[in-house]
Amino acid sequence: MKVHYDWLQDFITEPLPSAKELAHELTMRAFEVEGVEKVGKKYPGVVVGKVVRVEEHPNADRLRVAFVDIGWGEDQQIVCGSSNLEEGQFVPVATIGTSLPGGIEISQATLRGVDSFGMICGADELGRGEKSDGIWVLETDAAPGTLLDEIVEGGGAETVFDIDVLPNRAHDCLSHRGVAREIAALFGLTFTEYESSLEFSEKESSETPETLSVSIEEPKRCRRYVGVHLTGLVVQESPEWLRARLRAIGLRPKNAIVDATNYIMFTIGQPLHAFDAARLKKKDDTYSIHVRAAKTGESLRALDEETYALPAEATVIADAHNNSTPIAVAGVIGGEASAVSESTTEVILEAATFDPVLTRTTSQALKLATDSSKRFENEISPELAVMAMNALVALLKDIAGGSDTRVHSVVDLYPAPSDRQNISLSLDDVNALLGTTLTEHDVVDALTRLSFQIEKQDGTFSVTPPPDRLDVTIAPDVIEEVGRVYGYDALSEQLPPAREGSAPINTRFYWLNLIRDVLIENGFSEVMTYAFHNTGELEIQNPLASDKAFVRSDLMTGVSQAREQNQRYKDLLGIAEVKIFEIGNVYREGSERTALCIVSSDTKAVEQVQGVLEEKLGYELTVTAGEHGVELELDGMLEALPEPSSYSDLADLSGDVRYTPPSMYPYVLRDVAVWVPKECTQKEVEQVMLAQTGELLVNHYLFDEYEPAEGSEKSYAFRLVFQSVEKTLSDEEVNIVMDEVYKALDAKEGWKTR
Repeated sequence: MKVHYDWLQDFITEPLPSAKELAHELTMRAFEVEGVEKVGKKYPGVVVGKVVRVEEHPNADRLRVAFVDIGWGEDQQIVCGSSNLEEGQFVPVATIGTSLPGGIEISQATLRGVDSFGMICGADELGRGEKSDGIWVLETDAAPGTLLDEIVEGGGAETVFDIDVLPNRAHDCLSHRGVAREIAALFGLTFTEYESSLEFSEKESSETPETLSVSIEEPKRCRRYVGVHLTGLVVQESPEWLRARLRAIGLRPKNAIVDATNYIMFTIGQPLHAFDAARLKKKDDTYSIHVRAAKTGESLRALDEETYALPAEATVIADAHNNSTPIAVAGVIGGEASAVSESTTEVILEAATFDPVLTRTTSQALKLATDSSKRFENEISPELAVMAMNALVALLKDIAGGSDTRVHSVVDLYPAPSDRQNISLSLDDVNALLGTTLTEHDVVDALTRLSFQIEKQDGTFSVTPPPDRLDVTIAPDVIEEVGRVYGYDALSEQLPPAREGSAPINTRFYWLNLIRDVLIENGFSEVMTYAFHNTGELEIQNPLASDKAFVRSDLMTGVSQAREQNQRYKDLLGIAEVKIFEIGNVYREGSERTALCIVSSDTKAVEQVQGVLEEKLGYELTVTAGEHGVELELDGMLEALPEPSSYSDLADLSGDVRYTPPSMYPYVLRDVAVWVPKECTQKEVEQVMLAQTGELLVNHYLFDEYEPAEGSEKSYAFRLVFQSVEKTLSDEEVNIVMDEVYKALDAKEGWKTR
């Protein structure tokens, strides 16, 4: 999610810490900040220049030649026609290649025989103020070359964070409000909350006839629906501050009403929608909204100008007075027929809470994901609806309202209000789980910062999370929040308490790992292949890719492909034959099964290890043979094998195992053979050879040994594998190393390379 730095400031009383500090603390204690960028420079390519001297133009009375220091070393010669140009001034200079408002492109030019390298700008030429004949004299002492954006009001790039909000925090943090509350808690700042009551001064007395009614067919589909009938609007362009913020987070401004709904959604996290009331049917001066399930055969032409056939699981917003015609797909997208246009003067505003599961299945069925559906899919609190509606009405009155703007009707349907859950825990619970010695004050302070309500009684805390913290449901969730605010980096290392008694034996785990141990001991390596294939018995409704539309019905296909791929690297791996296996689930004949596949180009090795397995397991294996191996189902065998008494005979993996990433560059092979005296060993030859190869040699092995029946010599032949972690090796680089190897071998008495 894109989060705007200045937007966050709206919620916090004190000045925000720097973008760098925010990014670090959020990453360490909340969610990962994937990037911080500057967007929306207002004056790209325009810098501060200092006029060093001014000379008369030799060929034009109204032009002068300025020599301007713009921080590039040599002063820039610029021809200028402004009468107020003087030495010592600080002025804005558009450098070559800059595009100015109005389509002016700055390039090197020759004006009446004098070269000009840039342009000294007037305020109007930069889009500031009325047209003027004079240049803009800056009141600054900034160093020449400083970007104009950095020193003038309204300039400067806007700071935007790219934050990875995980699903467990999507309830509240897919919004600037949620992120700002996190920042306030982490830095001990004052968080300012929105109002949460539907009180509009324009709404007349209770005797005023209502102009909007709402009905919900199934409360499960819509937990809450807040609707407002607002009139007297003027559709116009949004103010620049709002458009700039939307552009900064990647949205394209449209008009004041649409922009306001988007702005409040990204502010509070509650999706909103505006229907043009004039495009709905009215009966007895009342509009009627009906929330219901989609009917068979229904379709909707949406705001993206696409027509969608509505799936059965979809929830629709319908115009009840117009034959219950759909005007929106709830939680996903609005309809074109009720869209806001330039002629809109009155709207029906919607802030609702739709079922997350139905929203997700509808979005997937339509293959349409929107900012709205993303929030509903992850579930949001019904309490946000009122907060967002308050903010939306206030904003619309400010940016699209007129003298006769009025709220005519307010509807709040909340069939089954949710109770805020109280969670009980003690200080001992907190310290035991975190391994800390926190005080009651520490715990209360941390939770209060996060807007939790806390009551203390008899050494126990009764904690009530904010309504939108749907992820906090049990005591460990609350303790985790304390740990985050306290700081994970401040927690000391603590060993978990020792387990009393022995752990129960997991029979399935034991036998599967015993099979792994036997295969690995016999030279096989375990692989994990894709569970999705281009063929199979079980098709996926929403495949990841066109060639992964089925769940695998066997392991042999994937493991055989892995063998072929690794066969090319056997020299690099230092093995004579690729021998691999996989244990995994397959899907066939309507059920999910556990299978084992053993593959090698050395078929004897497969037969041998199969025999070893049968002996070790005491079970006769029934296998399906393939070209390079066998596959067998394990479920029946696992049920038949006896329950083990301990894990003692499994391989001990507690040693220091370290992973070294492989090089991304190709390897180079060289073979070397040498005649040596018969009494000379392989190890002696390797020592001489390896002393010359250096770090580029990543593997070597003996591939031939020949000893004639007669004579006093024998031959060793080695394969050397060279590879760099920094670049692709050239033949010349490898040849230099090999020359040293040959010299060292030939230098030994009685040794001769061949």
